[in-house]
Amino acid sequence: MNRTTARRARKPHRCPYCSLIKPGDVYLEHVVSPDHDGLGNTGWLRLPECASCARSCGRGHLIDAREATP
Repeated sequence: MNRTTARRARKPHRCPYCSLIKPGDVYLEHVVSPDHDGLGNTGWLRLPECASCARSCGRGHLIDAREATP
């Protein structure tokens, strides 16, 4: 199972690709179940992705939809 949700940060998070996600920033949270698609992970993975990385990877529409709601 793989799920991606746009969220607004309440505390700092670290984007694994570039920088810090500050409180108030919109980011994507990717949740991946154990051993999804042969990744080799033994537990659940929860990965935050900042808005700029999401936009550069073609997932900007998910960020834009969340930013439109308060």
